[in-house]
Amino acid sequence: MLGIRNLYEGWVMRKFRVGDEIVYRPSWGSGVETVVRIESMEVTRYPREKYGHPADEVDVGLVEENRVVMTLDNGHWAYSDQVDLEASREVSCGGI
Repeated sequence: MLGIRNLYEGWVMRKFRVGDEIVYRPSWGSGVETVVRIESMEVTRYPREKYGHPADEVDVGLVEENRVVMTLDNGHWAYSDQVDLEASREVSCGGI
């Protein structure tokens, strides 16, 4: 994940890229947190749509708006609201 250092908040995520490790919850967000790698992403026009336009990187704002569908290296896909942004930040900084 690309990011910038913020003196007051620490590491701030700015972008997700194909190949990044993230933490997501399977089973529509109710499963146990799982660390996976992003294989591909699609940006959708509206939240929680299944198909969109392919992208190699997306702004974290689109993830927060739930407008990104991710294909993961575990053979599953996820809506971006299944991604734990805080835990993913820790993974990207080597915390988990």
